[in-house]
Amino acid sequence: MRFLRAPVTWLIAVVLVLAGAGIYWQAGQQRREQAERERMAEEQQEKRRAAELETRRLREQQRFQEEIQAQKEAEEKQRQMDIEFRQDELKHKRFVADERETSTPLTGYYATTEERNRREAERRQQSEDESATER
Repeated sequence: MRFLRAPVTWLIAVVLVLAGAGIYWQAGQQRREQAERERMAEEQQEKRRAAELETRRLREQQRFQEEIQAQKEAEEKQRQMDIEFRQDELKHKRFVADERETSTPLTGYYATTEERNRREAERRQQSEDESATER
């Protein structure tokens, strides 16, 4: 009991409590600083990832535009080649009169109708001739 009444004991106890509180505060401070460093490192890493993704997106966009341009150029070149081929073909083509009989469905229809009309006219004529001779 006497030991608890001595001022040195109280002094030692206060020093120990203060040392413990200081150590606890310093450990907390280090944890906070470590967490801040980790957060900053994560932010930096996220920024690098975002920059890399943006760079990749721009490269893909550029590649896509180049592909579209190459396709347009190929189509234009093909179109020009087709035009030149047709012009050359027309330039060297010899036109010959085609003497084959061409019959379209309408031509056949009109020919059949004309034939029927001609037969009817002949029958009428014969009928008229017969009735004229009978009188």
